[in-house]
Amino acid sequence: RQSDILLVTSLNEVTPMVIAESMMRSLPVVTTNIGGIPEVLQHRTHGLVLPPERLAFVSALRELCAPGPDSQRRRLQMGAAAKKHADETFSNASMVASFRRHALRLSPPVVLLDMDGVVVDWDAG
Repeated sequence: RQSDILLVTSLNEVTPMVIAESMMRSLPVVTTNIGGIPEVLQHRTHGLVLPPERLAFVSALRELCAPGPDSQRRRLQMGAAAKKHADETFSNASMVASFRRHALRLSPPVVLLDMDGVVVDWDAG
């Protein structure tokens, strides 16, 4: 393993993909609460979502990078929760299922029958 956490200190982002990619690799994320970032992960569960202030990041790094087993255990717990969340939310299978569910809600299947009740055409949505 090359990293213990992902640190994203951006002041101008929408939703950086590196966050989801790192979560899929069991890395807890320490990031700013700007743009769509707070929608990607839950504060204190998958990492830390902080205001873009220097002291908040210093405190977060002290908490997660302190020597000893407690901070390592916390990083591993956050990383495991981040991976589970990312697999359930950002994997290809889960995203396709979500898009399909929303598309079917917007355009439900339509079946056209003739006068004898025979299927003439159908649209899967």
